[in-house]
Amino acid sequence: IDVDRDGRVRPPEVVAACEWVCARLRNPDVLLRGSDVLSLDDLDEGNPTGARLREEAQRLLHIQGRPDSDTLTLDDIANRGELLAAMRFNGDGIVTPDTAQDDTVRATLAEIIRTHGSVPDRHKQTPGVDRARVEAFFAEVQLARDWHAQADIGNTVLMPLGEATLAAADATAKVQAKLDDFFARCRVAAFDAQAEAALNPSAKAYDALGAGRLDLQAAPIAELPLAPVTPRCVLPLQGTSLNPAWAEAIASFAARAVTPLLGARSELAEADWHAIGQKLAPLQALMAKRPDNWAAALPLARLEALLQTRDAVLALIREDEEAETHNALLVDLEKLIRLQRDLVVLLENFVSFKAFYHREGAIFQAGTLYLDGRSCELTVQVEDTAKHAVLAGLAKTCLAYCNCTRQGAKMSIVAAFTAGDVDF
Repeated sequence: IDVDRDGRVRPPEVVAACEWVCARLRNPDVLLRGSDVLSLDDLDEGNPTGARLREEAQRLLHIQGRPDSDTLTLDDIANRGELLAAMRFNGDGIVTPDTAQDDTVRATLAEIIRTHGSVPDRHKQTPGVDRARVEAFFAEVQLARDWHAQADIGNTVLMPLGEATLAAADATAKVQAKLDDFFARCRVAAFDAQAEAALNPSAKAYDALGAGRLDLQAAPIAELPLAPVTPRCVLPLQGTSLNPAWAEAIASFAARAVTPLLGARSELAEADWHAIGQKLAPLQALMAKRPDNWAAALPLARLEALLQTRDAVLALIREDEEAETHNALLVDLEKLIRLQRDLVVLLENFVSFKAFYHREGAIFQAGTLYLDGRSCELTVQVEDTAKHAVLAGLAKTCLAYCNCTRQGAKMSIVAAFTAGDVDF
């Protein structure tokens, strides 16, 4: 009833609740029974809302294995969490790899989780993906696929190694600045032998390295030349004379670019380096437009395979989202049953104070305050005494505010001192 969630039930909200429940029942007199068992025949099928609630109630009874039943209890619907958790689609718009019934789609969902993270499923708390993650994933895949499509594999000038040219260009780009630096140093050393010592690390530089704990991948080691600088202008592609911080990158460069483009060799001359650059030059303009995302590193065939699962993944998301309509109807059914059971009791305590005046104990009474030889039964809890006191004058009654404590628990109340009879 507290639709604005302010912790207060106010008259307009009570009126709205009455109108809401009466609009869904064939005869509002059933509210007087105060039952938590809803008869499907009591739903007003003459309006679309009542008809949809009846259909949803029948659907729930069918799922529970009671298709012939015409009554729904509060327990049937209040404990629907386990039922929804067991269903393939639960309406939260999140699908997990287990939701998919196809291995290929299941693998795509796992890839989306790996690259874009996950959100927990509402009922199972299993990692899954929502529409935002799915759309972002496939947008990046499509962007990468469109870029790959520009690289015509059949064009031997642009792609001398076919699709493998992309891997060769990647491996080359990772070491290009370092190789340019190495061969530039060698050319200067060849120009003047006196420069060789200055172009190689000094003893002082190695002393600084040796003063701390060595890590082969540390920046100070990576900043050293790729190999000892000599007038020969030749880079060893393997062996102990290669800078250990760059050994892995150079090995990848040799396997993906040097060997496929020039043939197997153990060292790389400056002329060889320029030859590789010339063979890969036509691809450089295209590489500059390459999408900066994880998908760009995948081969074209893999990208196209992922895109083939897009419709299936989005269909799963759509089916799960559509199930939310059923969830909303189930919430309305629970609300209807609770109002059928409790609305009249609330009205008698909110409007006419029937239980209070009949000395039956109203739901708003906090207890009885004994003070000054009197028992005050009109006692209610107060969360903010200062705010409550602003309106206290309207009561035209002596009010006593009290802070009650017991075993560490606290409660603030206000009690009305009346003439002692309910008539006053």
